[in-house]
Amino acid sequence: MTDDRALLSAYRSARADQTRAERALVDAQVRAGHRPAPRRWPLWAVVPVAVVALVFANVGTVSWVRSDDGYTDADYIAAATARVEQLLSPDYRQPAQVKRILASATGAFYDEFAQSADAYSTFVSKAGTVSTGRVLGAGVSRRLGDDAEVLVAATVDLTAQADVPASSREFRLRTVLTPESGMLKLSMVQYLP
Repeated sequence: MTDDRALLSAYRSARADQTRAERALVDAQVRAGHRPAPRRWPLWAVVPVAVVALVFANVGTVSWVRSDDGYTDADYIAAATARVEQLLSPDYRQPAQVKRILASATGAFYDEFAQSADAYSTFVSKAGTVSTGRVLGAGVSRRLGDDAEVLVAATVDLTAQADVPASSREFRLRTVLTPESGMLKLSMVQYLP
């Protein structure tokens, strides 16, 4: 073990001596005029080049992050707000509402809602339901690739009917929004206790 360390130390010492000798030879050749002096960039020239390179790298990164293909948290929040308000505002006077809800849905939520769309429409029509959903607050809780999970606090104001007084109910929802066909659509809605 000691022999290995001694050999390694001797090798390093020899390499350092060789490097010093090569530098001394180059310096002697330059002084004798047999070789041109090596070009070295002065520090004042290196700093601006490095700064310009960093600026271009930063601009490129920001442009890539903000490209048209990406959505911001504000985009996800606005889409979640619009979709949830639409979902929580059934109105028997608007039979096309189910189609609008399905147009802004995808994935598992689309499949689940499409299966119960007729029952939903029948219930809303027979009950004469008119309500207004309002989002009180929303925030992105996490990003999942192109998808985003948005937590939503909402209230539903039920309009007074002949046998039902006006009332309000509050909801907390976990939603997932997924980009599809250039639009953010609901792919999951879960009521939170």
